[in-house]
Amino acid sequence: MMVNSDTMLENIDFLLGEHCSGADLRSALRCAIWHNGVYQIDEIADGPCATVNHWQGMDNPEVYQKHMDDPASRNLLEQNNWVGTVIEYHANSWGFRSSVEYDHVPEPCIVALGCSFTFGVGLHEHQTWPSVLGERLGVRVVNLGMPGHSLDLNSLWLTMEGDAILNPVAVCVLEPPNGRVSWLVQNPLESDVYTHQLREVGESNPRIISNLLLNSLAHSYRNYHAVKAWANSRGVPLLWNRNLLNPYVNSLARDLAHFGPKWHQHKANDFYSHLKNT
Repeated sequence: MMVNSDTMLENIDFLLGEHCSGADLRSALRCAIWHNGVYQIDEIADGPCATVNHWQGMDNPEVYQKHMDDPASRNLLEQNNWVGTVIEYHANSWGFRSSVEYDHVPEPCIVALGCSFTFGVGLHEHQTWPSVLGERLGVRVVNLGMPGHSLDLNSLWLTMEGDAILNPVAVCVLEPPNGRVSWLVQNPLESDVYTHQLREVGESNPRIISNLLLNSLAHSYRNYHAVKAWANSRGVPLLWNRNLLNPYVNSLARDLAHFGPKWHQHKANDFYSHLKNT
């Protein structure tokens, strides 16, 4: 029997049902993306569901207060206009940074993949490079950025759910740092536990870290071809950017750990220039 996409998914869901407490791949993926998209320190909203938070990941109240208490860090917050500023992190039911769902996207749009630099941790949504690029092009943005992750889960989403995007004009990828491998777990609330356990094992056995990097790079190659195949099937360009250097060292996000609006404008301009020359 020849296998197609539907029969492959049916077989995977059958095996998941047999061995993983009745889970299916789509619901597991939704739960994993949602958890990582809306997670905040000391609080996990019920979900998956659309929500809005004022903090996300490294951009949290404890870090903010720590910076406010330190004169040098407070000065950086003041320089970047973050003192007393409220940020709204809208997350749709998948957990992607958007106030609207991605179940039906008929308008022309940019599809953006990446990690926290694409999601926009510590920034207003309109300041992120996908939003700046979308505004310059006059099209909608489908932001698939996932903080702290590789491209494993958002490229899988594009493969499984990308038919909902009817009129893409380009796929723009800002590749996360090397060494990241994303995985699905039966209970996403335990993902941080597994991460800490892996770190502890890695500290006692450096070869595990070497193999993690090997697998991360192999996944990067696979993800590139998965995303490229999706873009090619729709006849749109794929722009793949690996440059995370920051020429604007004084432009910082609210957590003072991510790049600020000037860097995002620069990155949007970079993608825009390449699209215009494509």
